[in-house]
Amino acid sequence: MRPEFHRLLIALLLGAMFIGCDDNSGPPPAALGLVSATDLGVLEQNPRIGYRYGGYSGIINGRSVWLYDPVALTEPDAQGRTRLENSWSWTDDLDPSDGITGFNERLDSTEAPTELIPLTTYEENYNTLNYNEECAATPEGCHRYSVSLGPLVDDPERGRALIFYSAVKTGGFHNSALAVWDDPDAAPMRSEKDLMFGNPAAAMVADGYLYTYDCRYEDFGTPCKDFYTACTVARAPLADALDPEAWRFWDGESWHAEQDRAKAVLDGNFRMTVAWCPFAGVYMAIYNRPFCPSTMLRTAPAPEGPWSQEVKLFDAEVLENDDWVYDALAHPEYAQNDGLTQYVTYSRSTGTDRSEHRVVKVELADVRSE
Repeated sequence: MRPEFHRLLIALLLGAMFIGCDDNSGPPPAALGLVSATDLGVLEQNPRIGYRYGGYSGIINGRSVWLYDPVALTEPDAQGRTRLENSWSWTDDLDPSDGITGFNERLDSTEAPTELIPLTTYEENYNTLNYNEECAATPEGCHRYSVSLGPLVDDPERGRALIFYSAVKTGGFHNSALAVWDDPDAAPMRSEKDLMFGNPAAAMVADGYLYTYDCRYEDFGTPCKDFYTACTVARAPLADALDPEAWRFWDGESWHAEQDRAKAVLDGNFRMTVAWCPFAGVYMAIYNRPFCPSTMLRTAPAPEGPWSQEVKLFDAEVLENDDWVYDALAHPEYAQNDGLTQYVTYSRSTGTDRSEHRVVKVELADVRSE
């Protein structure tokens, strides 16, 4: 296990307040069912990276951009760091049939990967003053800031991409906002306005609206058994997404400006993909059960639901002594056959301070006529 990462993760999750779910009728059957799931092997990774997590992706400027956090380096970068808050890569390879290859990264003078959204000067100074190896080795750890990357969406009409991110400080501080990326040769600009979401786990654009799912844990019990993650949904016109006042929250019947009226629409995970399946005419949510190798699918006729029962897609291949899975994510830009063929990645430990992402090809079928 990676103790420091787990402490940061638990701090993030405990800092988010659970919003309950009222569902007396039970979810309907899923519109899609599994045909097959095939492991395609390891996703390309820079050899300077020891471990990384995440893997949200999307099309920006005609290429597939991938976001990761946190990242451990096998050798120090130009600033002497062996840990990055986040990193990113991109590829022009949009044909996954023979594997996803050709990844590029922005490198520093030592040819180490670089962060996409760096810490602010205040956050860097805070970490310098409050974080050291001595307190990191204690059970309580050190208080430090981290910037975690969430889902990204393209907004070509306004010449920008939007990236959800969270600024987290161990010990309880947590805020979520949008970064604007309008210059591919520069870092995205962090917003000065928090959106107040607990944990933007998934995002997509539909009918001119930007939707995001805020997923929060109800209980910390046994992975695969007691963990419960409820997701609310919010939306704003894509053009106005940076304005916190433009966001509306689904209360089970209609959209409202008051966030405390939001009702959970599905159980998912704090990292998740929601995308449209053209063949079946439904939305899909793909995620792994919290800290569990089981990767699941739900469907719905609308972003707000009603979301279906779970369908199991596959079990991630994990080490016996390190079987937590955080980040099963689908990559809609690679979907084939009108959405019936999906490509899903997840990270897994391969040893102390080492990890890899594996790619799984998932074939689906519309099962409503069966």
